[in-house]
Order: sequence, then C-alpha cells, then structure tokens
Amino acid sequence: MIWIFSSSKSDRTIKSVQEWIFLMNYQSIVSVLHKDHIEIIKILETPTGNECIITLNGISIDTGKIKSIWFKGGGVELVDFIKQYKSKSQLVSFRDGIIYYLSAYSAAKLEVVLHEFSKKKILGANFVGRFNKINALAIAKDVGLATPPTLLTGNKEDIREFMQTYGGIVCKSLDLNFDFYDVRNETWFHSYTTDFSIEEIEKLPDKFALSIFQKKIEKKYEIRIFYLNGRCYSMAIFSQQNSKTLIDYRRYDNEQMNRVVPYKLPVSIQKLLVHFMKKADLKTGSIDLIKSKNNEFIFLEVNPIGQFSYLSGNCNYYLEKKIAEYLTNG
Repeated sequence: MIWIFSSSKSDRTIKSVQEWIFLMNYQSIVSVLHKDHIEIIKILETPTGNECIITLNGISIDTGKIKSIWFKGGGVELVDFIKQYKSKSQLVSFRDGIIYYLSAYSAAKLEVVLHEFSKKKILGANFVGRFNKINALAIAKDVGLATPPTLLTGNKEDIREFMQTYGGIVCKSLDLNFDFYDVRNETWFHSYTTDFSIEEIEKLPDKFALSIFQKKIEKKYEIRIFYLNGRCYSMAIFSQQNSKTLIDYRRYDNEQMNRVVPYKLPVSIQKLLVHFMKKADLKTGSIDLIKSKNNEFIFLEVNPIGQFSYLSGNCNYYLEKKIAEYLTNG
C-alpha cells in the first residue's frame, strides 16, 4: 500500500505518478487530502514485533501494510479535540488548563503516528511545503556552495547601505511566494523576485515587514534542478534573453517562451548539492541556481515540493516514472 499526501485533488503531477504506479501493476494507492483525519486505535509492542492500527476517515488500517509514503503536500491531520472541546465552566484557569492538556495530548498522538510512518519508505516530509530561505542559504554556504550577498531587514536605512555596497539589488519574500485571485476584478496576483531601485526604496516607510534583499547577479542563465534520493536532474533556462523573465523566469511569457535544455552540472557542484540536501534532511526538492557571467554557480533556494513536470517534460527525464519506481521498489 502506498500513501500519497496532497493538498489538492487536482495535482497533475500526482496523477502522472499514479499512472506509472498502476502500469507497474501496483494497485493499492491511498490518497490523503488535508481535510482527511487519522486516528490511532491501537499500538501493541512485543518482543517479537509491533502492531499499529489507525483509522483514516473512520476506516481501519494496519500500518504494517503501508509500503511507502509520499508527502507531496499537506500531512497528517488528527482529530482536533481542542475544537471539539466546549467548556461551560466560567473558571478561566480551569478552561485554559484543559486546553493546555488537550494540546499536549494531541501533540503526543501526532508524534506516535509520525514515528510509525518513519519506519516506512518516505519521500517528502509531513507538512513541509517550504524551506526557510535564510536557513537554506546558511546551509548552502556551510557545504561550500556560493550564495549571493543577502540582507534580511525591515528597515529602510539598512537597504540604502546595502545598495551603496553592492549596487543593483533584488527583493524577494521571506517565506512562500503568494498567489491569489481577486474575484471582484477577476485578476490574479503573484509575487516574484523583483529588481529594486533607489526610487522604490525611498517610497518605503522607515519600518516594514521583514523581506529578503540580495545583490543582483548578472547571469548567463538559470538552472532548475530536481533532486531525488541522491541524484540531480538539471535544466538550463535562458531567461535573461527576455525582459519579462530577466529577473525571475517564473514570470512566464507565453508568447515568447524561454529556451530550455537538459543540463549536465559539474560533478563538483552535484556533490555539493547532494551534501546540501542531506544536511537539510530532504530526499527530494527543486533547487534553483544561477550560472553567473563570471562562470560561477550561485545557489538561490530550494522548494521541498517544487513542481517537476516542466523540467521532466522538456528534458525527457521521466521523473514521474522515477518517483513511481522509488515508491514501489524496496
């Protein structure tokens, strides 16, 4: 039995991997969405082994039958006793005490389920849809990867000094890039890495939400890498030839698509990336690099559940098949 955790029913990459799994004559796949609930029924530990019975939306399952788990999005959701608890007591201290106990109780149950799941073959991680960008840069630097000079601040004066030191800079969000749809105006809003000028700095208030600023790297091209269990599958993206995608290739120009080609990273860079992913405790993820005009490979960030269909389809890597093989073998 293979369990696939997802935050969406319509994830096309999951459907492609499932098709490959079925072609391998492996029929038992359980899809778990973020609204599905798991509950522990029984765990029996004996000198000869252990038995763990859980329920998924009320259906009893022996975890011994679970072969592998793919956290493509979302994660384990237990029944929330805190929401179910409605105290009629007027004693605040009593109510807060019960809520504290239920919080600890729920956390302990989650730890038990995740420990049982850790015995399986796992791809991804529970509710890890992001990896802190600042932490990723620190790990990359520790393993020997080149990184751009970076400033994390919410102070306008800090940006002025940073620009005086490094010249051109770019700005990106501290956490996830956001996408939302304005129903009233029928318009999508997206956040991208953007060029940042002195004029834009002066428009800022003296204090603002923490944001990431980096030295602008003049690039030859960008490199998107999909990492899977020790191997790197890379693609060069010639985004610098289009003004729309010059700073961030995700600003897709559907009328003039970026040229993309399979790319072979130097062995030395591949080894550093493998070291990085192991130190970050990630078995899979999409990594973004820049090849600078000085022929230096610059690490930007990693996305633990980054989409890989674009890379797989353009480079004929058949990553959907490789993920299916990983989940079904061993």
